[in-house]
Amino acid sequence: MASSIAQALLHALADQLILLDPAGHVTQPSGLPLLESESFESRFSPEICRMFRNAQQWVNQTGQTQVVEYPVPGGHWQEASIHPVPDVPGHVVVLIKDIQRRKEAEIALLRFQEGLTTLNQISFAPELAAHQQIQQGLELMCRYFQLPYGLLVQRTSPVRLLNFSGPEGFVYPALPLVLPSPEPLGEVICQAKGVTVLQQVASPFQSTLLPPEQRVHCLAGMQIDVENQLFGYICFFDTAPYPRSFAPYDTEFMRIFARWLGFLLEQERQIARLQTSIQNKNRIMEIIAHDLRNPIGAVIGLGEFSLKVGQVDSASQLYQALSGMVSASKRANRLLEVMLNADQLESGKQTIHTLPMNLSHLLQQVLAEHAPAAAAKKIRLLQQAPEQAMAAIDIHWFSLALDNLLNNALKYTPAEGCISVELVPHDTVWELRVRDTGIGIPPEWHERIFEKFTTAKRPGLAHEVGTGLGLHLTRQIIQRHGGEICLDSQVDAGTCFYVHLPRLSQTP
Repeated sequence: MASSIAQALLHALADQLILLDPAGHVTQPSGLPLLESESFESRFSPEICRMFRNAQQWVNQTGQTQVVEYPVPGGHWQEASIHPVPDVPGHVVVLIKDIQRRKEAEIALLRFQEGLTTLNQISFAPELAAHQQIQQGLELMCRYFQLPYGLLVQRTSPVRLLNFSGPEGFVYPALPLVLPSPEPLGEVICQAKGVTVLQQVASPFQSTLLPPEQRVHCLAGMQIDVENQLFGYICFFDTAPYPRSFAPYDTEFMRIFARWLGFLLEQERQIARLQTSIQNKNRIMEIIAHDLRNPIGAVIGLGEFSLKVGQVDSASQLYQALSGMVSASKRANRLLEVMLNADQLESGKQTIHTLPMNLSHLLQQVLAEHAPAAAAKKIRLLQQAPEQAMAAIDIHWFSLALDNLLNNALKYTPAEGCISVELVPHDTVWELRVRDTGIGIPPEWHERIFEKFTTAKRPGLAHEVGTGLGLHLTRQIIQRHGGEICLDSQVDAGTCFYVHLPRLSQTP
């Protein structure tokens, strides 16, 4: 009976029960199958045996129980509770329990708290640029996950590396960096769907971001969405071959970090759009304050002159004054139209609605509208086009694009010059050529003239002013028709704009 009770107590109280005498040796009281002295010395390391004996001395001196925790071979944790034995001086009882599960829970809790601390350290700092905040966040998460490398890639074609965090002494690449193709790391990241839990790589691989002798052995990543669309991925990886693991809350922390990155990138986009909008509004105010002031001032001056009937010597003077008013009003109206059309198209207030149209007929109409202005400047207008030239166009917007090209040619072509409009068929596109014998465009301006509110401009030969929007709007219109525009020009040798527009095979 006593032996059975002892066995039950032994299993209930401890995994192992040890009785140490005053010399620190294991003793064997009757009725209890205890650990033998030889197995005690062989099972525990010398350091743990010393720990037991030091604890025994403290217990004997104070008469109080002492509890110690220690790791044993195999990665397990144990707890030893050392108790004094009443009425037996110097003897102690050691109760040993396996506390591996409790220790894992404690470590998990500490790691969870560490994760919360890390996330609290990652905060929105308006005084820092977005890439600096992202860099700080990557470095903090690398330390938390204990993975030395972290990166942010944008899923474009090819993939772009935007941010990179590496260990101390790592030589960083110049960013942003277009990853070469094939780049194994970029391919692995971009093949991921949603969450990629930390995984051990079956076949460690090289990366152009690492020294040649290193291989990626494990990685963890997650998708980043910006404005509800896939933007790219964050990824953390290691070149060490030993196994790694993730807890469920680690995945949640990475998800929170990915959301923070998405929010930060979205804020950056919104700030950029706001800055662009402010710049555009400021430019519009400059145009209103400067470019519109001249024609409006001319209208006022000529109108006042016309009202003073006594100062008008003849009907011809009155006609000239009224003609000047009309011309100045048209200039002001054109500036306003260009600004309004550009705003309506880019803001989405107006859209392109195409229908099958004969381009040749449209060219005739637009050229006829510009014939009086060309005649006034003694400029010849020529047209060469087939009778049928079918394309899908929005007559309002495409007429506006042609109008801009012809106005541009008239503005910079001197008297006695020539402007020709030619429509040439190709296999799948129509090529529209608007050629003039004007003053030409410097080579360094060939792309800049299509920029919004471009400064690559100059007054026309009759001192006409522009908004810096005309050719930008023209390119926008043509591109929304599925076409392209380019130019060929030399200073003092004229300019030719080439518009390529998809052909329609059927006639109306």
